[in-house]
Amino acid sequence: MINYFYRESFKKEFPLSDGTHTHTSRLNTHNTHTHTLTTYYYIMNKLYFWCILLCLCNNHLLQAQCTSDSLPPTVFCRNQPLAVYLNNTGTKWVRASRIDAGSVDNCGIQRYTINGQDSLLVDCSVVGLTAQTVLRVFDYAGNSATCATQIQVRDTLAPLVSCQNITTYLDSTGLVTVVPDDIDFYSMDNCQIASKLIDGQQSIQFNCDSIASSPHVASLTVIDNHGRQNSCRAVISIVDNIPPIASCLNTITVYVDSLGQGTVAASDFDAGSVDNCGNNNLFFHINGDSVWNYNCSKIGLNNTVNLTIGDANGNMVNCATQIQVLDTIPPVVQCKPVEVYLATTGNAAVSAADIDDLSTDNCAITARTFLNGNYIKNYSCVDVGVDSVYLLIRDPSGNTGTCATTVTIRDSIKPTIVCNAANVNLTGNSLWILTPADVGVAYDNCTIDTSYLTPSVFTCQDIGTVTYTLTVEDANGNWNTCLNTVHIFADTPTIVTPTYDSLWHCTGDTLNMEGILPNNGLVYQADWIGPLGTISSGPISGQIDSLTFAHTGNYYFTIVPNNGQGCPMTDSFYLEIDSCLLANQHQAFTSPKEPILIFPNPTTGTLTVTTLGDPIQQVVIYNLAGQVVFYNDWERAATDDYEIDCSSLPTGMYIVYIQSEQARVAKRIQIEH
Repeated sequence: MINYFYRESFKKEFPLSDGTHTHTSRLNTHNTHTHTLTTYYYIMNKLYFWCILLCLCNNHLLQAQCTSDSLPPTVFCRNQPLAVYLNNTGTKWVRASRIDAGSVDNCGIQRYTINGQDSLLVDCSVVGLTAQTVLRVFDYAGNSATCATQIQVRDTLAPLVSCQNITTYLDSTGLVTVVPDDIDFYSMDNCQIASKLIDGQQSIQFNCDSIASSPHVASLTVIDNHGRQNSCRAVISIVDNIPPIASCLNTITVYVDSLGQGTVAASDFDAGSVDNCGNNNLFFHINGDSVWNYNCSKIGLNNTVNLTIGDANGNMVNCATQIQVLDTIPPVVQCKPVEVYLATTGNAAVSAADIDDLSTDNCAITARTFLNGNYIKNYSCVDVGVDSVYLLIRDPSGNTGTCATTVTIRDSIKPTIVCNAANVNLTGNSLWILTPADVGVAYDNCTIDTSYLTPSVFTCQDIGTVTYTLTVEDANGNWNTCLNTVHIFADTPTIVTPTYDSLWHCTGDTLNMEGILPNNGLVYQADWIGPLGTISSGPISGQIDSLTFAHTGNYYFTIVPNNGQGCPMTDSFYLEIDSCLLANQHQAFTSPKEPILIFPNPTTGTLTVTTLGDPIQQVVIYNLAGQVVFYNDWERAATDDYEIDCSSLPTGMYIVYIQSEQARVAKRIQIEH
């Protein structure tokens, strides 16, 4: 579509297609005449021009004017060749605008072409070449112009290389050749792979000597047709799995010497075996040995021996040979007594060879058995003692000899004991007896005869942890011990000691003792026992209080089960009972003669004691636990003030005991820091 303007007051859009197009407008002039304006558009091959016809009302032609756009664009191409890089598919589309360097047109640029196309496809075939290209620029009137430039196609992507580890096998000649494709695991390139190398060569070859250094790490190098290359590594294991070609002699005849012995090397049975890695490294075995020893057991015809022929790489093959051995001399048999000890399973075994005392034969001994023909005689716990046995020896020719001896069977293994920690609950009981089965498990290779526990009886005096010893003895006199612990406990009441229990109290003070009973179904009673005997006794369900002190001495509080079975709980303390008064701040405790003042109360550090003519002999300060925290003896004039440094004592309540020549006073004080 194009926009057409007529002067300042007219605008119209027209289709841009081949053919003739018209537009007619009627314009009124200042003298009220009507003018007809007809515009003809001629569009051919996308080139357009227009003619304007101006007429009066009588349709006489006044003016005709035709105009068209015939100016081509001004085209600019790149001065330097455009570098184009192929992608991983080996291609690249080059847009025409990429080689434009700022072309312009008076009516605007419609489109660009490169070599007649919107885009130019390049591929691997032009890599490294400098290609001539033509840029053509079109405006909307169909005018065009061209310029020439160059593009250079480049391939900078190296091949994508992938290796695989392989195992390669030597052939019958002892050689194997490996080429790059053997270790290539589908390597590829965006263009084309030109060549492959393995360790820098077209191929590598391995032989029997290469096995010693196997595996071999090989490098695969892949080169594309533009010289780009990449490499990877693969592990090549060289294996020889071809066994030797065996050849054995058919028959060998051998004879025992004067001692009844003989030896044949395994290689003597070989009749010319060969291997792909050479014959020098072949080995020969018979039943795993490099020689074959023959004796009386081999006497006779058609003794078949399997010869194993192996190469240095572990490949083996077998072939058979028959051997004939002859002998007629019987063995000389000698016996010896033996001792055998039962194992942890309670069993023991003696072989016929164990009781053979260097029996001989001119050939060899083929069998040593007991008289019943067994090679082994088994014993158990019931056989402990002495057993009479007979040894029978046979040579390869069937000659036999016997002798008698004894086997002594013994058991020397101690019992095995596992001791466990045990718990004994004396709740409702005053005595408990533990048995060995309660605390341990014993094992023996035969049988357990006796077991006992030390100690085994536990009472309330043992509450806590006690170490016990378990002793176990088996039927054959072997014994063992182990130690562990018994935790003795009971659901006993708890006695809560009053916090103001101390070494000193005043006459008339009361002490509250609380008994906390366990929930075990037992009925308990509590007993107060003072210096003069039992104060109170009876069932308890909680706290016993309001016990008034009247006598200096030991006080006991005991809680016991009523049925007598179980463990009691007891608390005791010593009280010094005296007459005393308690006073507030500056209150005096007076003797029959003179007063004693203690102030300030509470105090933050220094406590002053003042007497009027009655010298102080002793000052003692107790905490509420009955412990002495300050003590001093003084001898001063009657008019002195006595200062006590309390700054080191913790905040709390204390009892001050003052002894003068004529009075003894106790007072509670509060220290506050």
